Amino acid sequence: MQIAIFSSGLWQNKHEIAQLTGLNPVFCRAQGPIPANLTAICGWGYKESAITARKIAADLQLPYWAIEDGFIRAIMPGIAEPSISMLVDRSRIFYDSTLPSDLHKKIALCSGESTDKKNQAQHVIDLLTTSHITKYNNFDPDVIPECLNKKRYNKKILVIDQTFGDAAISGAGASLNTFVSMVNYALENEANAEIIIKTHPDVAAGLKRGLIDISLQDDRVTLLTQKISPWRLFEYVSEVHTVSSQLGLEAVLFGHKVHCWGQAFYSGWGLTTDHFNGNSTPRVKQDRHQLAKVIYLDYLKYFDHWNRELIDFDTAIDQIVYLREKYLLHPYKVYGFLPRLAQKALYTNLFRPKKRI
Repeated sequence: MQIAIFSSGLWQNKHEIAQLTGLNPVFCRAQGPIPANLTAICGWGYKESAITARKIAADLQLPYWAIEDGFIRAIMPGIAEPSISMLVDRSRIFYDSTLPSDLHKKIALCSGESTDKKNQAQHVIDLLTTSHITKYNNFDPDVIPECLNKKRYNKKILVIDQTFGDAAISGAGASLNTFVSMVNYALENEANAEIIIKTHPDVAAGLKRGLIDISLQDDRVTLLTQKISPWRLFEYVSEVHTVSSQLGLEAVLFGHKVHCWGQAFYSGWGLTTDHFNGNSTPRVKQDRHQLAKVIYLDYLKYFDHWNRELIDFDTAIDQIVYLREKYLLHPYKVYGFLPRLAQKALYTNLFRPKKRI
């Protein structure tokens, strides 16, 4: 049984895709012959780069399966390092709220969890928070930006920016105007609070641009561009405003009050204050332990950083912590203007630490 790949970038993950799907990947060209015995066609989520794959799947009346990096990605932003977590969604994709994804279905069915499963979920939350692990991990967990220690106001509100063109924004039924509304709401309703605007790591790294106007003329606004553990950041703020950022999910797991301005995959379950006014997929009340267990243990798969074989969640966390320790001792930068293969070769041959024995 085979699964077709039409993207050369995705083809470099063929070994992982075989393990994610249980199918044999075959590379195809849009204008070339397509095998007759395909089970499905896959692509990178529901991004523009997957349009060709999705169209061919529709034309051939074959299932389209979305492949994505998971919520624990690597040390540095960019494509040089292999992703330590990945996922396959056979229904939709988690960040697209127009139709239920596999993640949505798993969460909806996750009611009445046993004590053992709740303990598993608490272990996930504890390990993420104490190890200071997130999507990108090129920060020192013990370093706190100076601006957070200034006590200009008694309360700090976190507002999270995202990157221009992020599929998670349109997938959440949001737009640039949603970010404008979010910032205005925070400024108008938190007159005695400092507004901390957190830029995206890709924006801070100069790889992409954000959506929030960083030239806001208000002395209550502080722009946070420095690298920081999100779990450390949450210790300094009282509430969080987001459209659909992964930081919003992490804030929910941390236990903060989270305002969602888009239909994020973690909103609508009774864990967030929702400002989304569009059509949304119906959701039932859950708790943060159910969310953590389904997302990190059921939906994601983890791969060894070196041999790319499947590993468990705890091993993945251990590897990311080890890789960050090595990075902090010897920081590196892989330049985004290089071709994909050159970036990966540079990392593999010069920067990647040896595997811990």
